[in-house]
Amino acid sequence: MTSAFLSHSSVDKPFARRLTADLRENCIQVWLDEEQIRPGQSIVGRINDGLANNEFVMLAISNSFLASEWATWETNTSVTAAVNKKSASVIPLLIDDVWDSAPPLLADKLYVDFRKHGNVAEYRHALGQLTATLTGSSTAPKLKTPNPTIMVTGGRDPQYNAIAFDAAYEFGKLIGAHRYLAMSGTALGVDEHFARGVTESISQQSKNPHDFLTCYYGRGRSAHHNFGTQLESAYAKREEGIPELITDSDIVVLCGGSKNTQYAGVLALLENKVVLPMAATSGAAKDVHSIIRARFASTFGNTLQKPPFLALANTNGTPADIAQRCFDLLHKFIS
Repeated sequence: MTSAFLSHSSVDKPFARRLTADLRENCIQVWLDEEQIRPGQSIVGRINDGLANNEFVMLAISNSFLASEWATWETNTSVTAAVNKKSASVIPLLIDDVWDSAPPLLADKLYVDFRKHGNVAEYRHALGQLTATLTGSSTAPKLKTPNPTIMVTGGRDPQYNAIAFDAAYEFGKLIGAHRYLAMSGTALGVDEHFARGVTESISQQSKNPHDFLTCYYGRGRSAHHNFGTQLESAYAKREEGIPELITDSDIVVLCGGSKNTQYAGVLALLENKVVLPMAATSGAAKDVHSIIRARFASTFGNTLQKPPFLALANTNGTPADIAQRCFDLLHKFIS
């Protein structure tokens, strides 16, 4: 079995744990410090053992890594010597845009680009490059958690968002039918209709909706529906939305909406999430669709063809048809 040593900053531990789980899913043995170094043991000694007993050395290069971990390594000649000895099998994993600051030891190496690891499509692409390098096989990589978390939000005003409400409900039924992990808020309107659709669909399969649907409400506020597992946001009262709905999701779907929905969509894009606005439901979803369309190549790169995305603006058919078109596009990021 291929084995690899993973060095990372403690700040980047969530990334390291996710990557380790996915590499192990692909039959790659990973040395991870929190599992290998016990209280009272020599940190340098255990690192040297890890370097000596693994075929590859992976370095998760970030601002925090260069500021702390690498500085520690450079002051220890034995660790630096071990890295130099395995120079041909050292693989930089770039997770922040800091390659210009990388030390000379790495300057001539080709890195695997994980800078957009928050985007499920980009992460899967980078993981495929890494597993191919480690194993010599170009087989598509497996993911420990193959299905990403899908967040849906949007408008609240029934006068302007009636189609959005119905489309969100139909989309929720599709998500529930496939037992995908889902998130939303606890507001009236799109949040409630989507959550209701998920709940009804999951319940019909004699499953507990709380295992599949999480709904956040703002701190100091009341939930307007009781579907799914209800969680209070860790942040103080906010007018522009609940941060966890962005940070804890992989794919963001927008239905109708106004300024708060548009804010959520733009923030999700800045966080490198996959954003699918049902433009046919109008409002903010249509606006965000236009934003993505104008920068399509930089948003999706080679991970998505343009016609399926443009189809999200197709107003032909029922709300169920609108939901189905979005769901079909969603599958391009899941399957």
